[in-house]
Amino acid sequence: MTLLYRQPTLVVDAEARYNAAHALDLRHLWGSGHGWEALWALQYRPFCGGCTLDAGIGALLFGVLPPTLSTWTLVPVLLTVIAAGLAVWLADRDHGQALSAPLMLLLVFAPLSWAQLSLIGWGNHYEASLALLVAWVLAIGPRRPGRVLALGLALGLGLWIGWSALPGALGLVGWWGLRERDPRRWLRLLAGLAVGAAPMLVRALGTGESPAATIYADGELWPTAARVGHNLQALVLPQQLAGLLGWNEPGTGQWLALAMLVAAGVAVVRGRRHPGVQAALAMGAAWVGVYLVVAFPLGLTPGVIPVPTELRYAAPLVVALICATVAGASVGSPDRARWLAVLTLAPWVLSGMLGPMRWGPADARSPSVLPAADWAWFQEQAGSALSVEGHLAGARRGDGPARDVHAHALGRQAVHDALAAADGALDGLAPIERPEGVPAEPWAQGAGAALIDLLDGSHEGGSAVVRRAWALCDRVLADPELAAAARAEVASRRPPRGGG
Repeated sequence: MTLLYRQPTLVVDAEARYNAAHALDLRHLWGSGHGWEALWALQYRPFCGGCTLDAGIGALLFGVLPPTLSTWTLVPVLLTVIAAGLAVWLADRDHGQALSAPLMLLLVFAPLSWAQLSLIGWGNHYEASLALLVAWVLAIGPRRPGRVLALGLALGLGLWIGWSALPGALGLVGWWGLRERDPRRWLRLLAGLAVGAAPMLVRALGTGESPAATIYADGELWPTAARVGHNLQALVLPQQLAGLLGWNEPGTGQWLALAMLVAAGVAVVRGRRHPGVQAALAMGAAWVGVYLVVAFPLGLTPGVIPVPTELRYAAPLVVALICATVAGASVGSPDRARWLAVLTLAPWVLSGMLGPMRWGPADARSPSVLPAADWAWFQEQAGSALSVEGHLAGARRGDGPARDVHAHALGRQAVHDALAAADGALDGLAPIERPEGVPAEPWAQGAGAALIDLLDGSHEGGSAVVRRAWALCDRVLADPELAAAARAEVASRRPPRGGG
């Protein structure tokens, strides 16, 4: 629906485009014997299982559609359709239209911050919130064996997708557990959770990387009350609420966000005995409790309404608010409660229906022609992820940027192998040889990149460092054409400047 009636500009994000490159490289390597290795090893971050999920879906879509940003956008949209459709269907089966109708309405006209994230394909916070949405519907439904197993599966998938799901999952399981005394159901829940989170173990065994590794510095995830003041401001200041729930405009957006919160509060009070309200409150409260004391960065600039990408960590909170609102709106007899339900849902629908989407890419090209993949970023991040055999297979297959990425990685590896043979002495490097069937220019560029990075890893060297790297290129790459390609790569990475 977002694509149909809002026609938003799409965010051009390097991390999402890395995932798109991962998807295209999967297509490139599949059938070479290294597709399975690439599926897991090229994952953007060890903790981002959703990156692999998005890449896998993207690989299928790129098989029938062009490799453009528009096609990549269909990956999170498809996940949204599947998760939202499943949630609405389950709600209708278990609770009837009293719950499924408002749920469908608020998912179709979702707050713009959440809707904008549904068009990026980061593979983390937004996708994790979709798993929590499905888990919420399953948790408040009948506790039949299959449903309990499915609840565990949804929670496990959410944790694999990203640790953003952890606070909400803990809150939901805590609420569910307070009402459950049957150990057999607990076993089913844990079994489903283990299956859902199993891809974590598969990747950890294959790559040796822990899924618990994060990008945070030491201590940033350690809870401390010193963060409460700043984090609370980043969540509840009027400008922050406007970015999270309302419109990206001063005045109107802030008042609308306040109206949405009031409506959600009314729904919670009316439906406080409804299991859907209680479960949603448990999810939301757990998220807020963790957020206040750890370093979850929500964008906070005085006087500026944050854009959705600055609020991505709060995607699970938006889902909890939606769930609480629709569950509260479903309470009461149809005739008596209809007008209260309309008033409760109206601000949310207005926000999603009329709110302007004014943020987008700096690139002016149409998403239908803008390439989905950022190959330069992918090359720098993924070059050391695959085995040499995997890179050889990729460099000898087909043509195009995916092949060149693998050739570049082999050039880098050749320099590092030569350095190891020289006992770490750059001046002792012996000439290196290009493997048969590997494209020459990107291979030589990889060698040049490795040489300048070894000489100047801090990016602080002057012209003397560049000249030394050029000399090494001439010595290590005996072929003049290969040496010229390596020298050009050195110059592109460290433009010569004064300071010898």
